[in-house]
Amino acid sequence: MALGFQDAGMELDGWLELIRAIIRQYSFALDSLQITCEANLTFTEGSKPNVQNALVQGIIAAKEAAEAANAQVKIGFAAVPDHFGPVVPEFWESIFQLGGRTFVESLDYVGYNFYADVFEASLT
Repeated sequence: MALGFQDAGMELDGWLELIRAIIRQYSFALDSLQITCEANLTFTEGSKPNVQNALVQGIIAAKEAAEAANAQVKIGFAAVPDHFGPVVPEFWESIFQLGGRTFVESLDYVGYNFYADVFEASLT
């Protein structure tokens, strides 16, 4: 299902409802839920308009849904360390500005993906 959250005409309501529905339906079997994938990489999620807002609002919605369901689901997202690839400038500052304290308090983890030798020129 294409919700368009990465497009300029982002359908944030549909995206957030999808997250809420996943929590409602599957929280009994979930240990954690990752919202977006590597939103700070410039050539994947991070290059899409509105992905930072989708990340921030998705984290907040997921945490609210988990609390409403009395579910012990950890809510987070994945990123790459700033020095491991072409990352979105000022990503961390931007997502904090978008979500503030509510975002930070809703966030249980950030999973770092390390890609050895992917973004570096080969030594051979």
